[in-house]
Amino acid sequence: CVSGYELYNEVPIYYSLGNFLFTKHSVHDDWYKGVFLKVEFDEMGGVKSNLHPVKQKKDTFEIELMPDKEKSVLLGRIASFNKIIKDKNKLDLHWENYIEQNYTTYLNHWSPLSFINNPYVKGAFNRLGIQAINKKGIALALNLMRCEAHSDLSREILSKYLRK
Repeated sequence: CVSGYELYNEVPIYYSLGNFLFTKHSVHDDWYKGVFLKVEFDEMGGVKSNLHPVKQKKDTFEIELMPDKEKSVLLGRIASFNKIIKDKNKLDLHWENYIEQNYTTYLNHWSPLSFINNPYVKGAFNRLGIQAINKKGIALALNLMRCEAHSDLSREILSKYLRK
């Protein structure tokens, strides 16, 4: 997902440019949004950057620049993220709220039952206390570990669960 950015020693740090090209369908609209980042360096070592919002067509996966209205909405979201990033208290509060919003979902991702696809079988295993795994569940667990955002969120949620 597209995120904000900040300047550190007059150099921009972009935390996420969103998705560029994924050829897998998603129910989440943000899956199909991203930004191109144009970076220019001047002779004095200065850095200038410009964002160019793009979207991907859901049916053909083609990439196109966003029309002005969508572009201004996305750039507005980025600006609001930037305000949060600049304020440590706001950032901590938003992180805690995000953990709360995703708490149950991420606990379920890490549950051994996430490895079962069929809801009836999952229910039967759950009642019997049987754990099972499959490639889909292993792939999910691997993504939760490899992806920095998922890893950070998983670590916080699992730690919070253990503290209860």
